[in-house]
Amino acid sequence: MCKQLGCSYFSALQLSSNTNYLSARIINEMIETIGAELFAELVTEVSNSPAWGVMVDETTDISVSKQLGLVVRYIGPDGDVKSKVLSLKTVSSGDSATLTEAILEATAVLPMDRFTSFASDGASAMIGRRAGVGQRLKDQYPGLLTIHCVAHRLNLAVSDCIKEKKGVPYLIKYEQTINSTFWFYQGSSNRAASLKEMERVFELPQLKLQGGNQTRWESSRDATNVLLRIMPAVLADLSKQARSEPTAEGLYRFFRHEFFPPTLCLMHVVHNKLHRQFQVFQMRNLFFSRVEQEVTALISSLRNPRTQALVKDKWESWLSDESSLQPLLDEVPAYFKDGFWDRFSATVMIPFLDMLVQNVESRFPEMGILGNFNVLAPRRIQEGIMDTKFGQQEMQSLARHFPRLKEEDLLIEWEAFQEQAMLPDLKSKTLEEVLKWLISPNTMQLFPHLSLAAAIALTAPVQTADVERLFSALKLVKTPLRNRLRDCHLDVCCRVAIDGPQPGTFRMDNFVRRFYRSNSIRRVKCSKGGCELCK
Repeated sequence: MCKQLGCSYFSALQLSSNTNYLSARIINEMIETIGAELFAELVTEVSNSPAWGVMVDETTDISVSKQLGLVVRYIGPDGDVKSKVLSLKTVSSGDSATLTEAILEATAVLPMDRFTSFASDGASAMIGRRAGVGQRLKDQYPGLLTIHCVAHRLNLAVSDCIKEKKGVPYLIKYEQTINSTFWFYQGSSNRAASLKEMERVFELPQLKLQGGNQTRWESSRDATNVLLRIMPAVLADLSKQARSEPTAEGLYRFFRHEFFPPTLCLMHVVHNKLHRQFQVFQMRNLFFSRVEQEVTALISSLRNPRTQALVKDKWESWLSDESSLQPLLDEVPAYFKDGFWDRFSATVMIPFLDMLVQNVESRFPEMGILGNFNVLAPRRIQEGIMDTKFGQQEMQSLARHFPRLKEEDLLIEWEAFQEQAMLPDLKSKTLEEVLKWLISPNTMQLFPHLSLAAAIALTAPVQTADVERLFSALKLVKTPLRNRLRDCHLDVCCRVAIDGPQPGTFRMDNFVRRFYRSNSIRRVKCSKGGCELCK
């Protein structure tokens, strides 16, 4: 790894037959040294950022140890917003007191007076109003923004539509049947082989059924798309299996229900609409104004009558393929009766779409304190140009929430900024572009308080997908065969896996100094005849 990173010193490592610096212990120490160098660089950059926020989540690893992941979001030296791994810590418990203590310990090396925002997955231990981690941190750092991850919020909005006692009754049974079908074939190699044979008979793609998961709605999308493509084979095989398997008989009976095919088409259309939002909400360095735009577009799309028309077109197109769906068409003639589509719409489709819209609206209310930053958008300033008090209320709200912002100075700068925003170089910029302009070195001297406000807005994390990426790296590093890694080594390996530098860009001279100075008896074959490391 070190050689790939561009280190030329390793050609001199072979000092003797028993001194080559290539043992497992030395290699592990080298990896930890690289991690230490990356961490030192991160601390320096965050310390120079006017504001920073942290994303937090927890998971259980392969050795059944609870891991707490922290990713810090800050303004980098080049003025861009960055998100990097701060720490991966093993914690003894998942209660709020333990998690808060671990977070404060991990962030102790950073300037806590600039700690402005905290994002989590929305678990009760994280955002509980009385004793959650967010509230405990707020007690110590007044003005701290606590944010519920937007991807988790969207997932909850959708999954509530199919939950027991909450969702649409038919869709609850539908989701259960999809998962039961997956486990029916997953639990038997004979059944799986029988389904593959049916796929060959019907000349369909050789696909494996997928199971849905309410905690990961995107997995339900995969399950729906696969079933839609191989439905004829599944129907034919369940029909055969039903002769000897009671479970298959129950599944086949539900698949023959008149509402099942249009429901499958409905879920296919809705999944495709939601897929883009989920992809956007998991982007690195996602900005809060983008969330507002995506939520507004999603609600508008779900309310659009065209959505219902897309479902009907998909259903009718599916029915037109009589050769592949013959087993279904022979036994469910209700499709051709008058009023069928109206009954399906009233029973399943319209209640589902209405409930989904309501859930999205309730899960994504106004952006709260973050919404006050919208007045900095030139478009909004142009709309309120005739109002002499435009934006003052928002500036006062920001000053009350964030102690570092002084209301009087902020209002003075706001008046001057409104005139600046009407100039050609800013007039056509988006809110995010304006905020980045405000944190540029030259602008910070003109608008120091507005610049600080812009830094707070830009560093506010609205998702925790970056922590999920850290956990994905954790699964690759800590495996069943490597489940006894030391906590510090595990942290370093995951840091290098996520934020490790590209070959040729890493400062190997700093690494070598740190490595050799950590042990005074280490020797190196110097090609320069006595460099600073050999003195």
